[in-house]
Amino acid sequence: MLDFKSRVAGGESLKRAARAMGLPLVSLKRWTARYEKEGFAGLVDGCRRSGRDSVAEKLRKACGEAAWELTLTAVRALALDLDGSAGAAWRQFARIGGEIKTAAGTVRLDAPLPVRDYFAAVGEGRRSKHSISKSLLHLVKPTPILNAAHRGHRQFSLRVWTPRRLDILPGDVFTSDDTTPIWAWWVPWPESKEYPFGCKVLQGQFLPVIDVASQQPLAFALIAREKSSYRAADIWALFGYVFDHFGLPRLGVQLERGSWEATLVAGAKVEYASGEASHTQRVGGLRMLPTNVLPWHEERLTNPELRARLLGKTLKTWTSYLPKSKSIEAFFNRSQKLEGTLWGCLGRDQMRRPFEKAKKIFEACKRGVEDPRLHFLRGDEMASRLRDLMTYYAGERIEGEVFYGKPEQVWTDAMAEHGDLLRLPEDQRYLFRRDWSLCKITQGWVKPSRMDETTGRRISYFYQNPSLFAERDSQQVIVYFDREDFESPAQIHDLDGRHLGEAEYFSRKGMFLEGEMDGHEARRLYAGAVMTIYAQIAPHCPSRQLPSEIATRRKTAAMEARWQDGRGASARAQIASNTPSLQDSNSSAAETGEGQDLTIRQRPVDPVAPLQFSMRGTAPADSTDVPRHPQLPVSSAVPLATFDREAAAKLIAQREAEARERGELLET
Repeated sequence: MLDFKSRVAGGESLKRAARAMGLPLVSLKRWTARYEKEGFAGLVDGCRRSGRDSVAEKLRKACGEAAWELTLTAVRALALDLDGSAGAAWRQFARIGGEIKTAAGTVRLDAPLPVRDYFAAVGEGRRSKHSISKSLLHLVKPTPILNAAHRGHRQFSLRVWTPRRLDILPGDVFTSDDTTPIWAWWVPWPESKEYPFGCKVLQGQFLPVIDVASQQPLAFALIAREKSSYRAADIWALFGYVFDHFGLPRLGVQLERGSWEATLVAGAKVEYASGEASHTQRVGGLRMLPTNVLPWHEERLTNPELRARLLGKTLKTWTSYLPKSKSIEAFFNRSQKLEGTLWGCLGRDQMRRPFEKAKKIFEACKRGVEDPRLHFLRGDEMASRLRDLMTYYAGERIEGEVFYGKPEQVWTDAMAEHGDLLRLPEDQRYLFRRDWSLCKITQGWVKPSRMDETTGRRISYFYQNPSLFAERDSQQVIVYFDREDFESPAQIHDLDGRHLGEAEYFSRKGMFLEGEMDGHEARRLYAGAVMTIYAQIAPHCPSRQLPSEIATRRKTAAMEARWQDGRGASARAQIASNTPSLQDSNSSAAETGEGQDLTIRQRPVDPVAPLQFSMRGTAPADSTDVPRHPQLPVSSAVPLATFDREAAAKLIAQREAEARERGELLET
């Protein structure tokens, strides 16, 4: 249109300008007139308009502007209360009127006469009560966002959302949520009056974990409890499995409210107290796990404050307040379409549109009338089918504006381009364990015990590490283990919180009918570890050190044995004058201190006669046998120089004065 006007203003004729644009001259003249009269709004296609006034225009002119605006306000308010029905609101207002609130207060308003006359004819004769002009309905019909605001603040907040774009890499953020499965399954249960078949049928809870950027499903958990609920420990154990097998997310986890905000999951400040294991020491949580920021992230966050807030040192938790802000809700929508193919499906809308036959069998099994094993799948059987569905889901292409492509392919390409995710070292894996216990090491193993919730009996779990427990026998340690996956290794910490190592699970063997040698092997390893430690310490024990007296006698005996002649006669050894004699101390030879011959006579000793010793610990004077505990000789050592007391006092005074000058000694 503007091109046509510019051509004409430039001096071209109307025909030439229309021919140059390839449009009919009549249409261009009509468009020009509408543009000059109404502007660009006049160029809107009006071929659907008849040219006559609508019913709404006729009633507006007949009622007047002021009365008509009050009427529309009252009818709009009625439509909100009538669940958005504009026709019902018009009919009710035309017959009994309504109330509106003004500055002066609440005012009773009756319908204007033209409105009453119009609706008096609606529904009369063969006309339907719904034969109301669309122009009237369009004026008062509330929008979906108005209906949500009328229901309440929560519903209104759920309807208001902002379009987002994807600004993270695959592996940056994980997300998880809970949902009640749309299918039934059963688990073994203690037989009782309520459970006569020894199994419990339930729906339980289904907790998957997916990667946000790629929509790749990573893992899921099926929770079966007495009340079909789940706990924060179940969430943390699921995260631990994901972190062990795939690695830590680079930035954080997106969670919702409720149990997902528990201290066990989000984390608490760790305070180490000597001699005890407090709750804050047990819980590290996501706030104790490190981030893995890539150069790709730093390039997109140039603001230092924003980078410090979003790219911290520990994992961040994003709380979701709206369903549309959690991509896992879309995952539930797509996955439940696939779950409708499972045996035992009860329907996605079990309140209004259930699968009636499956629902009746499910209720009968819950009452104990039917055996659940004959109608539904066991927990592990259902889990295997869910894994197949997740595999199919990961290979199915997503075609959307934000998420696009096959999830498994997007995940694989991102790991190849940006590197694998960070994995925790062994000394921090205890954070993923569901439970902990303060145990005493006993003969190479620890035994955390718990009470079974269903049977009320005590259950013990045995973990062993011969090399670690050998030097800590009878000491108390903190054992972090997983009750749901008790066969996985337990993490061992001392009472100060230091990580000592892992302990492997082992099962107890029967005393008579089970002939495995695992217990003997474990005992052999533990005994070997203990003896290794003992062999390192034993040489330093005083009772294992050879006394000098015995060493001297052994040396003398060895020398005599070498000097003996071939006939076995007694050998004589010349002993130095300063060596004590092994004969009685009262002998004259010992008193003289001169050299003498020592004759050792090999005379048999009567085994019945006791050995006689004096109170001083020496043998009788007339005994020729070597005494067991000879009296120590008197030392003949003399000091090198006499002690000069005055010189020592002067030296001490001199050193004190030097210490005062250096400021090391203060006088008070």
